[in-house]
Amino acid sequence: MSIYSSPEFEKIWAEIKLTLDWHRDFSLFFVLTQNTLSSMALRQRLQDYLRAITSPLNWIHPASPADIDQHLTEQLFARPGPPVWLELGRQDSQGQWDRARQQALGLLNRRRSRLETAMHGPLFIQLPEDFAAHIVTWAPDLWSIRQQVIELPAVSQVNAMDHQRNLTDHPDNHPHDPEKIYALRLKVEQLKNHHKASDKPYKSRQLAIALSELGQALIQVQDLTEARQRINESLDLFRKLHAALGDSPQVLCDLSVSLDKLGDVEQQSGRLDAARGAYEESLGLCRQLHAALGDSPEVLRDLSMALNKLGGVEQQSGRLEAVRGVYEESLDLRRKLHAALGDSPEVLRGLSVSLNNLGDVEQQSGRLDAAQGVYEESLGLFRKLHAALGDSPQVLRDLSVALNKLGDVEQQSGRLGAARGAYAEALELALRLNQLLDDSPNTMALETQPLEQKLARIAPKTL
Repeated sequence: MSIYSSPEFEKIWAEIKLTLDWHRDFSLFFVLTQNTLSSMALRQRLQDYLRAITSPLNWIHPASPADIDQHLTEQLFARPGPPVWLELGRQDSQGQWDRARQQALGLLNRRRSRLETAMHGPLFIQLPEDFAAHIVTWAPDLWSIRQQVIELPAVSQVNAMDHQRNLTDHPDNHPHDPEKIYALRLKVEQLKNHHKASDKPYKSRQLAIALSELGQALIQVQDLTEARQRINESLDLFRKLHAALGDSPQVLCDLSVSLDKLGDVEQQSGRLDAARGAYEESLGLCRQLHAALGDSPEVLRDLSMALNKLGGVEQQSGRLEAVRGVYEESLDLRRKLHAALGDSPEVLRGLSVSLNNLGDVEQQSGRLDAAQGVYEESLGLFRKLHAALGDSPQVLRDLSVALNKLGDVEQQSGRLGAARGAYAEALELALRLNQLLDDSPNTMALETQPLEQKLARIAPKTL
């Protein structure tokens, strides 16, 4: 059994996910590991989770000790948008990485206040397992505000690759083992030779898809430079097909997907203006498909997802007014899907995600009444799911998170009695979830402590 499917890894991930569901503001995690394969497994799971809520992971991984200061300055402090994975886990026989780690932790410790103020999401700091004892010495302030210390078990290359071979071939879930990437490179070269011999449209499309698959696989291993090159090659072919074949739905869809992938590369590279341009062009194609094909569920979902991608970039750039309009339009599309398809769990949850996206923007903008209305509607949908599906772990978690969000707005608005009621119900659900999962006491403490603290802070004011 590989780490990816082991109970130990799933327990670690469950604790992290519950923390992330509750803490959309700054939170700090130390990741201690013996090798990079186990951290890669966690980072991949985290990246998939964050992609689902349109918050891409910024992976900062200096190639040498001398590069650390520049990476922190240019990628963390200059653009403190969450979430961030800071990889400081490399080793060397001369101790250069150890000294650089000490300096980096010291710098982060001195700028703790800026991190807490500027970042509104998680920061994961990856360190070697044997460096754990030094954290409190070199970064005592960071240690005092840690949310969780994650100790990852080692995983072998064989187990990691076995897991990757068992993954389904989904465009957002490409395996990232060296053999698969090598096979994709061979496929691209073969199709390039075929394309030279005959440039028929179907051969161009085959090559474009293969280049896109290779680019996606390279994104997964964070080789963003080559990923951008391959995706641009794919995009060039799709543009030529568009010029030759016109606005057929398949051509427009292919071109839109390719632009989305380019936007993903640019966003993960921190090139937000370039990402915005790619996402905007993709959105324009989705609008064109919508105009041609009407309100089919597939078209509405694709258009909503395109809006969410653009919204993620706008939110990361701090353009709250721009992102509000984008999320409002996405929400309107989700309402249409709800009207057309009814109260299926997938539809209700998609609608609630769009409501939460908008609610987060309203709260960040200080529009607390608007945020309250949106969060209350989202909470109503989760209550409907709870009534239909019962006490499933996902439903209990979603319902508790929704109550926690509403409680935060009530507290900020000075309605402390309402906030206390929301926090108390959220805490009750968290305890029920903990019982259902039969988890460890550490997991229970992770789930209940933030709500207990919130309740304790406002209890004297409501007597």
